[in-house]
Amino acid sequence: MPARSRRRLILLLILGATVLPLGGAAVVGFRADASWQAMQAQTEVLRVRVAARDHHRVPLWGEAADGSAFAHYATAIELAHEVMASRQTGALLQASDAELAADQALRTSARPALGALRAGSRAAAVATPSWPGDRSAAEIVNLLHCRQLANLAMFETRARRHERAHLAAVQHSLDAAQFGADLLQRGLLINQMIGCAITAIAIDWPDAALQALDRPALDLLASGLERLDRRLPVALDHDVELLWLATNLQQVSPDPDYAPQVSSWRHGFSTRWAVAEAFTIADRLVRDLQQAQQLDWPQRQALIELECSVAAESPNPVVRTIVPNLTAAETNLRETVTLVRMLRMAVDLHRGLDVPPPRDPLGSGPIVLDRSGEELVLRSAGRKQLHRAVRPMPTRR
Repeated sequence: MPARSRRRLILLLILGATVLPLGGAAVVGFRADASWQAMQAQTEVLRVRVAARDHHRVPLWGEAADGSAFAHYATAIELAHEVMASRQTGALLQASDAELAADQALRTSARPALGALRAGSRAAAVATPSWPGDRSAAEIVNLLHCRQLANLAMFETRARRHERAHLAAVQHSLDAAQFGADLLQRGLLINQMIGCAITAIAIDWPDAALQALDRPALDLLASGLERLDRRLPVALDHDVELLWLATNLQQVSPDPDYAPQVSSWRHGFSTRWAVAEAFTIADRLVRDLQQAQQLDWPQRQALIELECSVAAESPNPVVRTIVPNLTAAETNLRETVTLVRMLRMAVDLHRGLDVPPPRDPLGSGPIVLDRSGEELVLRSAGRKQLHRAVRPMPTRR
């Protein structure tokens, strides 16, 4: 080959080796920008949807009052923590109702916290703060401190039961249940799970305690539980979680030492592309689950597990870090709703009512009512370890 031809070939090879990477970089930049803009657009859709929610609700008992529920709850949580800081929670949980009634020091010190709790449970406004301007929307409530407040309410409930102050006992229990329901609808997934835990504490009514209630107290408990059941969802709310995720993903560090942890060759080692695509995958997963909320739990559980397994196997390294265990979370939520419905059934049986069993959140039909023995047994067909024995009293005052 002549020298001129060889030089021309070498020049073409050099130009090709230069142009191809530049073209690849342009494609990566274009795809990254398009994905980023799509994430920002969906973020704005979420922000508008969350802002448009109606966060007013009817209290579980009594009349609604003006004010912010969570402003009162913040005060109640702080006061409860001060009360419980020098107390042994385990010992109080093991104490009898009579011992709790006799502990006047505890009851007196708990009164301001329970007063603030009641004010929060009566407040009509439970709005989630604006996002992201008000960072409190992203606050994760403290499980320990919330449990301290709920426990104080139930200690007083038990003390009032011992004193046969039946209506007051029910009222304190419903205050705590309202707190749990409001937390459950606070937005972030972890707050929803904490709300489930608080609600479960608040509905701790053994059958012997129901047997002892007079009819007015049973009626108040029944109406409060009916309102609670109507307010509790059986599927997780993901909008605020997605909004929190998008806001944080958009703040991913551009530091080149950090980028390899969240990018891959599939995304041209572009952090922006990988992050934006991961959000799109998470958003699509959530939309699929929202469209399938009416499925019975066995079918919905299978769908959640399938969607999460596909996400876990995604070649995008970010996806595997942002998709939580949604099966466990929604199971926890549905267990709480199941317990609420079983308590409703038990209260109705003690009121002498024969009402059809409600739908089992963990099954494919109604909650099972077994009348074969001396006592009635309520059982979840989808989770047989969830059951409740009921011995209705023959007459009520």
